[in-house]
Amino acid sequence: MATELEKQDGDQGETSSPSARVRLLEREVAVAKQTEARMLESLIHRTKELEQAKGGVFVNEGSSKYDR
Repeated sequence: MATELEKQDGDQGETSSPSARVRLLEREVAVAKQTEARMLESLIHRTKELEQAKGGVFVNEGSSKYDR
């Protein structure tokens, strides 16, 4: 899948300014961060659902399999 930057490169060649590229990359980073945050929230929600389904048996983040 082509990113916006690749599409822009195809449309404008090498004529785009470095500052425009920076702004585009900053937007892509912001979108990626939002996507990552949504995925993390989804993972947390699903983990909580799994914890409840298993009757509350859940190992905390900081523990290992040897702490049980």
